[in-house]
Amino acid sequence: LLTMPFLSRPCGARIHYAVKGTGIPALLIAPGGMRSSMAMWSKQPWDPWSSLPESKFRLIAMDQRSAMSSGGKSAAVFKPGDGWQTFVDDQLALLDHLGVARCLTIGSCIGPSYQLRLLKEAPVRFSGAVMLQPIGLTVHTTEPSHTWEGLNTAATSHWFGDWAAEMKAAELAETSQLSELYESMFGGGRDFVFSISQEDVQ
Repeated sequence: LLTMPFLSRPCGARIHYAVKGTGIPALLIAPGGMRSSMAMWSKQPWDPWSSLPESKFRLIAMDQRSAMSSGGKSAAVFKPGDGWQTFVDDQLALLDHLGVARCLTIGSCIGPSYQLRLLKEAPVRFSGAVMLQPIGLTVHTTEPSHTWEGLNTAATSHWFGDWAAEMKAAELAETSQLSELYESMFGGGRDFVFSISQEDVQ
């Protein structure tokens, strides 16, 4: 049975999610950067939503609160102080809403940054994590024959900027809100996978 309802958050955000299957619960955190939505899984080399058997897994997918366009159906107004913790609170609230005390988690792209923050904040809630193609701050690229001097900061600001331009064009957020969100999530000396430090993992 597939259900695709919304979870209402105290701040007024509405989180679009989907659930199917009856086996081991698994929270799927999609790729797509700030456009992270369940629709993005179908564009990946491996799509757990369509690949994992429903007889063995209870699959829980969601559109992050920032996924209001490009296939995403969630809705939220960004406020001062919003950042990684805001999104992680949404993810934990969804598990609470569904009565899931402990589960697996599978994420790609920005997903691992959320997953690592989840593991830091609520380690007892997760029995395992699969992290695919993680984002992060680095001095090199994993692509063959494409190296550069310095850090890949411009890459992060580029994909965030594309999403921000979409949000402004659709009148879903103002420049000041988006600038504050970028600084909270990717600025201010953040490194590694942005959501936590290397020391948190060690």
